[in-house]
Amino acid sequence: MSASPVRVVGLSFRPGYPETVLAVADAIEAARVESVRSAGSWDDLDALPEGPTALLVRNPANEFDANAIEVHLPMLGRRGFIGHVPKELAARWAPKLDAGWTVTATVSAVPINPDHIDRPGLEIAVTLHEPATEGANT
Repeated sequence: MSASPVRVVGLSFRPGYPETVLAVADAIEAARVESVRSAGSWDDLDALPEGPTALLVRNPANEFDANAIEVHLPMLGRRGFIGHVPKELAARWAPKLDAGWTVTATVSAVPINPDHIDRPGLEIAVTLHEPATEGANT
């Protein structure tokens, strides 16, 4: 399954917003600048580095949505719980995660509207992986 872009919701309700999201944007930019510097030029760059790792954590005890899937960014330490997967996607993905599917996710973008730089967004690239079946070659 290929990576799906997902807009993280609920960012503005988390402590430290917007500073936490802007710190992620700064880290992505610094990694890209370092990649270009190491390659020597944009022309010599094979690919931009992936964004920071995101962890998706099921929270069936969420009082508003039993399908809730939290988004955590380990790079932010204690302030790493940054938001949620949108409710519609959580409703589709929660049963899969509960059934043993795994997920890989990275920050793919930090959209910042020039008219509202105080309200940055966050997008993650998510790939769901089916559990291995018994007897399957690994």
